[in-house]
Amino acid sequence: MRRREYRDQKTLQWLHHIRNEELKAAMRFFPSDKRIRILEIGGGEGYVAKCISDIGYDVTSIDIAPIFPQLYPVLEVDATRLNFRSETFDLVFSCQVLPNVKEIERAFQEIKRVLKKDGIVIHTVPTTWWRLITSFWHYFLMPKHLVYYVIRKLGHTNNRKRTADQNEDYANKHKVVLTLDRLFNYAVLPVGTSPTSVHEIYYFCRFFWSKLFKRNGFQIICVENGPYLYSGYFVFKTSFLKFRKFMARCFISSSYCFVLKK
Repeated sequence: MRRREYRDQKTLQWLHHIRNEELKAAMRFFPSDKRIRILEIGGGEGYVAKCISDIGYDVTSIDIAPIFPQLYPVLEVDATRLNFRSETFDLVFSCQVLPNVKEIERAFQEIKRVLKKDGIVIHTVPTTWWRLITSFWHYFLMPKHLVYYVIRKLGHTNNRKRTADQNEDYANKHKVVLTLDRLFNYAVLPVGTSPTSVHEIYYFCRFFWSKLFKRNGFQIICVENGPYLYSGYFVFKTSFLKFRKFMARCFISSSYCFVLKK
């Protein structure tokens, strides 16, 4: 069981705002007939599935490790081993999930199996710009992370119970190494299953996504930029939205919306 925690409510509201906007962009390609069956992959706590359901669609949401508490029922199902009959769904949808799927080719085969002959697939995926901007903000905000670490470290030192000096020193050094490793190497660590974030600069480009889908038997109906320019850090949140939307509309977006069919 995973539980999702955020430092403040504004962060959660901003994440939901982004998901809402990306869902709106994707839903322009949803069939108007709400009697269709939709499969959402990577449902998390069920926020996006609830939005789709509230509009009137029949949606089944799955995740390999659902997040609790849930806003909408999310089944614990591996995307590479879908326990649904063939040609069950009219639409398969995912939002910022594909980079985290380890056996991506197998997942695509399963998606094609459960998708009806005239069905469509819609994937919202990150872009190269998202990767570059996220890495930039990581190093820009590093002093802030270091200050937070020192504060937490001092508070932990004052409150913990003392053990043997040798064990305590080892534990402290181990924590320091882990923390510094996360601070300085996060920007070269991938968000998903790629070897490094340097690989993601290429893996998240439009050309590579298109090549990946075509190689796995999908025909691309259309590709559109996402609604905003944003990073993995919740910088600015709702500030400069008009400018960031303008940038996304022109050429620099943090997500793509791919519409596919078999």
